[in-house]
Amino acid sequence: MFAPADDNVEQRLDRLEHAFPEYLRAFNTKPPFRDFQLQDHRRTLELLSSFTSASDAARDGGFADSLADTLKSWGVGAERHNGALVPPPEFREQLKSISLDVAGLEHLRIDDPAMDEERAARLVWLIIKDLDIVRCKGRPVERKVVSGTKTLHHLLPNLVFPIDNEYTGTFFEWTDFGHHLEEHFGSVFRQVAAIARAVSPQSYVGEGWNSSISKVLDNAIVGFCLSEGLMSRNKSRNKEKKAIIRTIHKLAKQMGREDLLEPGRSDELIKWMLKELPGAELPPQS
Repeated sequence: MFAPADDNVEQRLDRLEHAFPEYLRAFNTKPPFRDFQLQDHRRTLELLSSFTSASDAARDGGFADSLADTLKSWGVGAERHNGALVPPPEFREQLKSISLDVAGLEHLRIDDPAMDEERAARLVWLIIKDLDIVRCKGRPVERKVVSGTKTLHHLLPNLVFPIDNEYTGTFFEWTDFGHHLEEHFGSVFRQVAAIARAVSPQSYVGEGWNSSISKVLDNAIVGFCLSEGLMSRNKSRNKEKKAIIRTIHKLAKQMGREDLLEPGRSDELIKWMLKELPGAELPPQS
């Protein structure tokens, strides 16, 4: 099942709704995540269930530490993304600061037909906006959608689905979550809520990654991207870069310049290639 080249988000949503079990099965057959990520995720949700309320969990230092570990294993604040999760004492204080706001949302379910989507999306967004849990060069990052939703997912698993660039951003054509963040978040939240009302995600909650209503929805979106061949811009660029590098290596061998393929001679290889094939489009040096 590969998506038509000209398909749009509305068409994807329609196919996701009508073939939801198949896309969820595609995810469950081969989840693109690691076992330790699942273990951390499950541990934090199990800890959450031991509290009377999500707001109580948010005020607990042990829960905050477990959540911080999970976020790190999920790539939040990873160095490769030029950011870092705030130190444990500050992270605990950040969770405490949102506990009252969390209390106002923990009764909501994303699949509830009676839920006021606009209001729920707005309140979730305000919490995300106030969370400063990832820093870059000592300053809070501006784009908080990924870190914010992954945090709230572990406090409000029946309401907030985790968002990432790789799959959610690709599915909704939300490139790097750059501009008009609140508007885009509200739109995506409402669209996923509509899917939730149509597919009864609660019936799929169970073992493995199907840990909650919102995670089931997220898993199906990931499964759609995997089975339909949707690729993020980063993956697409990396694929193109590898193809170009393979071509360069092949040409160097054909022209008797295998010596330029030796370690430490990449700059010479690029210079030689530019001389031999002026105007060639080469991958950026990292």
